[in-house]
Amino acid sequence: YRLLVKKSIKQGIIKTVDGFLSVKNQSPYIQSLIFWNVYENPERRAIRKFMKKDAPIIELGASLGMVTLTVNKLVNREQKIYSVEANPKLIPNLLETKELNKLENLEIVNCALDYSGHSTVSFNVDSDNLGSSKYSASENTQKVSVSTIQMHELITRYSIGDYILVSDCEGAEVEILISENNNEVFKNCKQILIELHQTVYKNQTYSQQRLAELIIAKFNMHIVYQSGNIWVFEK
Repeated sequence: YRLLVKKSIKQGIIKTVDGFLSVKNQSPYIQSLIFWNVYENPERRAIRKFMKKDAPIIELGASLGMVTLTVNKLVNREQKIYSVEANPKLIPNLLETKELNKLENLEIVNCALDYSGHSTVSFNVDSDNLGSSKYSASENTQKVSVSTIQMHELITRYSIGDYILVSDCEGAEVEILISENNNEVFKNCKQILIELHQTVYKNQTYSQQRLAELIIAKFNMHIVYQSGNIWVFEK
């Protein structure tokens, strides 16, 4: 890290294959993963190979914006990207990454996907970013209050018609599958590129396979690709 990675970071910025990424306040571990092009690499490979380019993108779980940069590089600048990130500590990074790469088509939404009916929710912010989640907490997490949003609210707010869903929201996708009642959300989605995790929701455990079956049924899609946690679905 000291010999290579740290010396490559200029004013908290790393130049990646897809653009400039703000890594300020990130741990040496996270910075090293990004430097060696390991961070979220399986998801980015699937996006490069399979992602359609004929509709706006909704990204759930933008994190630092590594996947956001990959998506943006594939689409034209008129194609909107709506990136939702719950962790308020990552919003300054995302905003700086947006400015550095002149991403005028990128809309950053600091909200947590949630169907509890409350306007805010408690979110667990992990010290190194990777463990941040609404569902799990550890001695390394700090609780913060975050505004909530549901898929149909996001779509209505930005007048989104057909869309492509890119998702890595640490299990929150189960809430869309179980609790979303707006048929337009399911009908207008053309493709899903998602990282699935076994998730416990309302005292029920949902395996990757069970989540995949729900996606197929709710969105009327079939599996195009699956490797590890990475799945691609299409109509």
